[in-house]
Amino acid sequence: LQVVSSSTVISVISEQRTKTWVEATRERDRSTKEGLYGLKGGNKGLSLHQVSDKVKLNMWALQSTCTKETIANAFLHHSIALKFHARLRAKWEKSPSINKPSSRSSIESPLTS
Repeated sequence: LQVVSSSTVISVISEQRTKTWVEATRERDRSTKEGLYGLKGGNKGLSLHQVSDKVKLNMWALQSTCTKETIANAFLHHSIALKFHARLRAKWEKSPSINKPSSRSSIESPLTS
C-alpha cells in the first residue's frame, strides 16, 4: 500500500478535469466551425483563407452582373430586413423598386409608418 497525500490526489483530479475541459472545449469549437461555417477543424489560417476565397469568388460573380454599389445596397436591404418584425419586413418588400437603387426616403418609409 502506498500512502499518498491529499494534495497529490487533489492535484491529479484537478489535472484530469482540466484535460477533460480542454478536450470538450476543442470539440465544441470544432463542431461550431463545422456547423456555422461549413469548415473542417484544423489550421485556422487555411480555413479563413477558404472562406475569403468563397466570398471573393461570389463577389466576382456578382460584380459581373451589377455594380459594387448595387451589391452593397442589396446586402444592406437583406441584412436589415432580416432584423425587422414580420409586419415591417412585409411593408419593406412592397415599397422598394427593383429597377433603380433605393433612395433614403424609401428605406426610411417602413420605419416611420
